[in-house]
Amino acid sequence: MSYTVPSSAGPQPARPATVTLAVSLLYVVAALQLVGLVVVLVNLGAYRDGYRQAYANDPDLKDAAATIGTVFVIAVAAVLLLLAAGFVTLGILDGQGRNVARIVTWVVAGIGLCCSGLAVVGGAGRGVMRGFGGRRSSTGPDPAEVSRIVNDALPSWYGPVVLAINLIVLLSLIGVVILLATPASHAYFRRPVPTFDPPG
Repeated sequence: MSYTVPSSAGPQPARPATVTLAVSLLYVVAALQLVGLVVVLVNLGAYRDGYRQAYANDPDLKDAAATIGTVFVIAVAAVLLLLAAGFVTLGILDGQGRNVARIVTWVVAGIGLCCSGLAVVGGAGRGVMRGFGGRRSSTGPDPAEVSRIVNDALPSWYGPVVLAINLIVLLSLIGVVILLATPASHAYFRRPVPTFDPPG
């Protein structure tokens, strides 16, 4: 005895161009996360040397600062890798018309817009880290001075590249949010789902 899915639901609509473009933009964002990962890791030595130089006058903190700076850069790289994987996953699920994925995409895109927007407006393209600690300790140097020394240790192209990545991510996420909210996309995500009715 064989079971078949009834065809009463009719043919499923083709994926609209708005969804296809939104999925493509999600893949662009994922690729940019990987580019950012490479940029950060390539400059790992510069960060380490910058922190060691910033704390050169404090032998007790010099090595610790360099180590913590290295660990933080690696952690940032790991986050960027996870973000890339997440955006690829959302792109695949959105392309399949999963409405839950579209909702998650809006939430993630909203958070990404806030982060990328602050990075662009605040000029955060000149360094992932902003000083070793937020307040000046009784023995350590001024965090603003630490930030300046670390930034000076980075190559001149680092800031513009990171700023460009943040700007493209910002524009891409705006496009994703708008495209997934269009009527054509809404109809695709709300399309009827075929159901299985056993005989008898």
